[in-house]
Order: sequence, then C-alpha cells, then structure tokens
Amino acid sequence: MAVTLLNLREASRRDDAGTRRADTLVSSEYIEVLSLKRYGKVRDDLTVREFFLALARLGGHQNRKCDGHPGWLVLWRGWMKLQAMLMATSPPNAENVVKAQQFPPATFALKQACSDLLFRKLIAHNAFLNSLS
Repeated sequence: MAVTLLNLREASRRDDAGTRRADTLVSSEYIEVLSLKRYGKVRDDLTVREFFLALARLGGHQNRKCDGHPGWLVLWRGWMKLQAMLMATSPPNAENVVKAQQFPPATFALKQACSDLLFRKLIAHNAFLNSLS
C-alpha cells in the first residue's frame, strides 16, 4: 500500500498527471468506487491528478488553492476509507478473507463498522442523486 501511495503521489506531481489515466497506477475497482463516491457516477477515465485529489479529499483534504499538496496522513486516511468502501461493496471471497487476516481483530472490527457506515452513506447518496434525475 505504501508503495502505491508513493507512486501515486510522485505521478500526481508530474507534468502528464492531467492526461495520464489513473488505471496505469491503480486497479479499476479502486477507480470505480472512488469516482462513484466523488462524482456520483462510475467514471473509468479518471486521470492520475483527479484520482489523487479525490483520494485526498476522501482523507479530509479541502482542495483549496491555498492548501498545497496533500500530505501523507491525509492520503493514508483516504486510502483506508477507499479500502473499506471497496471491501464493503465487493462480495466475500478468499482475497477479502486474506485482507481481513492482515489486521488485528479489534482493528478489523472497527474497519468493518466504518465500511458499513460508508456503504450505507454511499447507497443513500446514490438514491438521493437518482431521485433528482
């Protein structure tokens, strides 16, 4: 995970970050879930910069002009929330069981509770957006 965040941060600062597709760095599942959360619809054409800023915003970064680049703590918080949302939206399988075993039981229980809450908020938000159209 740390290497992924390091690569993402470095790629977001390059000149081609506004045109380079995010799927060159992260899996399409992450892009789908994050775009649904950030933009209210699934977008598979997110650029590295859009993905990076959406992830930072998920972690609490305000994305104001005067804020500067997101720090490691904000990126980590965003990544943890994204992981929780991804686990909540994916059906149980062997890969999720392995991921669950990487965390101590108390941490995983907290992570599951957060993912359930985020999933419910995501569903409610999508229902609200659908009612507007």
